[in-house]
Amino acid sequence: MDITGRKKMEMKVPWWMKKKEGAQTPLPKLSPYMAVPAVSRALVSLLQDHMVPSILPGLEEVGICSPSERGDLSLMIWMYDVQESDRVSDYQMRMGEKELQFPPTYLDLYYMIAAYSKVDIQYRAEEEQKILMKVMEIFRDYCILDESTLRPAEKADPMAIHIEPLRVNIDDKLKMWGQAGESYRLSLFYRVSPVRLENETRRKITRVTEIDINPEFK
Repeated sequence: MDITGRKKMEMKVPWWMKKKEGAQTPLPKLSPYMAVPAVSRALVSLLQDHMVPSILPGLEEVGICSPSERGDLSLMIWMYDVQESDRVSDYQMRMGEKELQFPPTYLDLYYMIAAYSKVDIQYRAEEEQKILMKVMEIFRDYCILDESTLRPAEKADPMAIHIEPLRVNIDDKLKMWGQAGESYRLSLFYRVSPVRLENETRRKITRVTEIDINPEFK
């Protein structure tokens, strides 16, 4: 592919998805509506960091998609559900100098992860098991993400994001794969929470600057 072609491909990738090397720094300020895709991308980056090239040959092997749209991915991450968290709540308005900010929403994100090995069929099941066992190891060892950087945190603060394995019964797994139009395959399930969604709604404050006192009531 020529240089022009490569440039066109790069432009299709959102800027916030581009992998950055070096020290962990806070993410640039994103729109509240980008919080969820940023967390999904953070999971991809975490797996890429610890699976390429030891388990998978390239970064492009890991991606976010539904089971029916996986393309050439070897490791699929699918966010199949999102719910408002019932474990974290905040109903306090934030007061600034000239306005009130409405409280944030906290979300629980639910992910399914499946492997699609490209090796010969006689080795495929074994290879996919190896890939998924590595995913389990990574998410166990790095189960806490710093909210500001979305990178692994050494210790949890009150608003850290947690990666938790889910126990999903086989009937629900079969149903989920069937609804996606695919045959069942070995898969892992995780909840990632709490993910804070800042509220952009503001209400202006009218402050009292002077008081008139009727002399008759002195």
